[in-house]
Amino acid sequence: GFSAGQQAIPERVLADDVSADVRFAAIVALGQLEDHESIELVLARFEDGEPMVREAAIIAAGQLGDDRALPALRKALREGTPPMRFQAVVALAELAGQDAVEDVLAALDDADAEVRGNAVVAVALLGDERAVPALVRRLNDSDNAVKREAAFALAELGDARGASVLRDALGDSARVLDA
Repeated sequence: GFSAGQQAIPERVLADDVSADVRFAAIVALGQLEDHESIELVLARFEDGEPMVREAAIIAAGQLGDDRALPALRKALREGTPPMRFQAVVALAELAGQDAVEDVLAALDDADAEVRGNAVVAVALLGDERAVPALVRRLNDSDNAVKREAAFALAELGDARGASVLRDALGDSARVLDA
């Protein structure tokens, strides 16, 4: 039989292809195959000229579960584009666990609502009670989706302060539920 590393050799070669679509597909495959030997290649794609490849690299780095990705994920969370920060906050939480709490809490104040919303999801993933004050602040977020995510995260942490937001969301006839 082949090891994951042996199976991923074509993807490693394709990760440097001239076509962004091919690089994207190769990086996605390396993450899904959990080809730990390809971490340096994946990290190099954080600087790719194509945004979708950079985002795929962030996701793949989280999937590979290699601590060598932590500095690059932290940098992406601090300095990346909003889509990069969106992906980095959860990848960092999944990879670093409790060691990522401070990074994730900082992302709760991101200028981008989608990043703040994903930071709330990451906080809930970590289940750390140190996040409660920041989550309570997000109950007053300018973005309704962030407010609801914060209320759900507080509920998951056993804090009822988000109950009124959840009640309001249930009564909001303008809200469309995905089925």
